[in-house]
Amino acid sequence: MRRKKFFYSIISAVLIGTFLSSNLNALTVIDVLPVDPILEPLPLPFPFPLPRPNKLDVNKVFMIRDLSVVEDPVRTNDGVWSFASLIKNMAGLNHPTDFVMQWLQHWEKDQSVNGHLIPARPSIRDLVIDPWIKASGGLPLDFSKAPFRLLAIVNRIDLSNVATYGNSSVSAGEGRFVFGVLDPNGNATPFTVIMEFELLAQNNFEILQWILQWEALNTLKFGPLYNKRLEKLTSRFTAAGVAPAKPNGSALNQLRTNEIALAGPWELREFVISPMSGLLTQTTVKQTPPDSLNQAKEIAEFINVNEADILAGRHIVPEKLLGGSSFAPQLWDAPGIRNSEARHLFALQTCNGCHSDETGTFFLHVAPRGKGEASLLSGFLTGTIVSDPVTGTPRVFNDLERRKTLFLTLKNLLGNGTSSVPQLLDGTINIFNGTRIH
Repeated sequence: MRRKKFFYSIISAVLIGTFLSSNLNALTVIDVLPVDPILEPLPLPFPFPLPRPNKLDVNKVFMIRDLSVVEDPVRTNDGVWSFASLIKNMAGLNHPTDFVMQWLQHWEKDQSVNGHLIPARPSIRDLVIDPWIKASGGLPLDFSKAPFRLLAIVNRIDLSNVATYGNSSVSAGEGRFVFGVLDPNGNATPFTVIMEFELLAQNNFEILQWILQWEALNTLKFGPLYNKRLEKLTSRFTAAGVAPAKPNGSALNQLRTNEIALAGPWELREFVISPMSGLLTQTTVKQTPPDSLNQAKEIAEFINVNEADILAGRHIVPEKLLGGSSFAPQLWDAPGIRNSEARHLFALQTCNGCHSDETGTFFLHVAPRGKGEASLLSGFLTGTIVSDPVTGTPRVFNDLERRKTLFLTLKNLLGNGTSSVPQLLDGTINIFNGTRIH
């Protein structure tokens, strides 16, 4: 008994960085699993070998699209992974019908966001609203008839905000649900909805716990046990009331839409839960100026003044420069930009740059799918070479591998008790307190 207590005390000491000497490497969390990867929450780690990093399956840990998951007959049919369940959990005291109808009606009339006029796309009524009401036999809506099909469940721990000296705003990144909108006949349309939830953490140890939770999925085959474990994990960020300090107690950071089903061109919008009404309200598209500023001096000035931060992946486009929606395709450029790499990285952070010219993407990174089909992914996610739209410089993209690398790097750093993560990096890119949102 004493040996067991002593063992766990050593593990705890390693996790908080008390011991960093090489003779304790065998006791770090780099090669451990929780006691029971299926049924139990993650306590202190228990020594058990994980597959080596090159065996980490991105389809099990980062971009989950397997039909056994996205067509789980219980969880996706009015169950915990359904559009219905997720909406009901984030609606707070609002009736779910009021919550979702108020959101959909944004497209029926012009919106003013940050001083920008966003034109209406009233065909939302014919495509989504009226058919859903009809299928429901009138109001209130029957959420078992919701015209949304689950495409993927996504791990974005690469967006973590770690605790360092001078930074107390901690997050383990995001967990996301991607849905495709269906037409009245149940067919896929070029319209996706992404629910992006915060993975809540108060310190680096809790970030590490999230990492181990996601990584534990890698040891399981797709099937009932995998889904049971994934449900337990996703419920930590999708269940009602998991974030008492946020509007409606929901961990939702934002809800984003990508579509050309209502009108052209492709448009991306962003919504957040209002702390006043508890309803979804349209907000600015982060990191993305309005189209009217493309080729403008304001863009060149911002890129030149913030060149170092842009190259380091930590720039933030100020609210006054943000648009109310984002249209694609779009090539961000302006006369007078000094550094072509800074131009590219600025554009890559924008909604329409990431979803078009900079990555060679036809707007959607996760494609809508038919029943019985897995969603296709963009080359940006899975691996491609794209020429810079301005200079012609070839660039290699494989964003799922990038996320995997950052995931493992963060795991190793936190598992070794690192107290100031960015200082261990090469000094050019602060990869864990950056601003990437796509």
